[in-house]
Formats: sequence, C-alpha cells, structure tokens
Amino acid sequence: MAKPDKTRTYNAQQNMCACSADKIMTGNLTEQEMTLLATGEGKGRLGDEKIVVDIFAPCLASPIREIVYENCTNNRYWSKTVKSQQGLEGMCHCTANGMEKYAAAYGSDILALVYYKQAHKDRRTGASVSAFTNMEGDDIVIKDPLTTLIENLDYQKEFYTVRRNCMGAFHYR
Repeated sequence: MAKPDKTRTYNAQQNMCACSADKIMTGNLTEQEMTLLATGEGKGRLGDEKIVVDIFAPCLASPIREIVYENCTNNRYWSKTVKSQQGLEGMCHCTANGMEKYAAAYGSDILALVYYKQAHKDRRTGASVSAFTNMEGDDIVIKDPLTTLIENLDYQKEFYTVRRNCMGAFHYR
C-alpha cells in the first residue's frame, strides 16, 4: 500500500482509494487506459484526462471534507476567534460540508477545464494557455487531482465564501 499523503488524513486516503477502486472497476476503461492507469506508461492525454475526470474527480468530495475539517479545527486563529469549542466545531463542520458539496458538484468540471485549457494554445502567440492560476497567480498543471482542485482559484473563492457564511452562523455560539 502507498504511504499516506501528508495533505490527506489516513481516513481520507482510505476513502479515496476505495472510491477510486470502485470507479476503476465500473469505469468502462479501454485496455490502453487500464495500462496507463496501471503503469503510468502509454500515450494519450485523453486517456489520462478520462482517468482523472471520470475516476478520481468523483472521489475527491470525501477527502476534501476531511481536509477542510481537520485544517479548520487545528487552525489556531479560528480556535481563538470563535467563542466556544462547540461554535468552532459547528463552523468547521459547516465549512467542510459546504466544500464537500462543491467538490462533488464541480470537481470533475474544474479538472476537465484544466485539461481543456492545457490542450489549447493561444492562436496569436502559439504559447500554451494557462490551465488556471492559484491564489498566487502561478500556473497550475495537474499532477495530483486533489491538490489541483484545492489550489484552483474558483475553489479558493468558494472556500472563502463558504467559510465566511459558516463563521457568521457559528461565531457567537
């Protein structure tokens, strides 16, 4: 078994692996895509894209929820800002649930858009079009679907909106 990723909790990684295995078994992959998945070898951005968008992206919601919750409850600033432990847990559950719903609804679309933009070039300059940028303005390329989603600017904007709304609901509790 692979070593746990430091950006995921153990349970999140287990859930993602189980979900991905289920999607692989029911994912209607071609022989070439199965080879690409098993060995990392083979040609075809399209096969890689299908694996990420159809197999891994639908499995990101649960790890997103756990990561957001863990980061929130372990954040010193929020621990001091929110009035009570019960309020902090409520705010963190609210934020985690909101981001889980967002990842379930838009994760596949965001990753598909990243691939689409990577595949197209600027017609005027011939340069590769940036897939998207993170909060620092850096170009992002898919290496890990979970990290790519978390670093996506639209995801970040949604995260801050959800957290602000949840904080408003639980700050004084």
